[in-house]
Amino acid sequence: MPFYLGWSLRVLPPSEKEGAPVLVTFSFVVDDLLDVNEKSFSVTVEYHMAMRWNDTRLTVADNVTNVAGIPVDSLKLEPPLE
Repeated sequence: MPFYLGWSLRVLPPSEKEGAPVLVTFSFVVDDLLDVNEKSFSVTVEYHMAMRWNDTRLTVADNVTNVAGIPVDSLKLEPPLE
């Protein structure tokens, strides 16, 4: 998906009410416990972290579908980190 002129990963999206914080949901899922080191009090894990929020600067076109051909109302954006 191309990113449009004026949209930036580094700029906060507008809030629903001016001056209000942007509501962000957060999930953290541990996929694998790789190591527990009692001597150094450390744990090594593999995990997935996700954050979700509404950005009114972006819209999904009516004809966008997922791989199964089902219309979607949200997209997962993975812009390159600079």
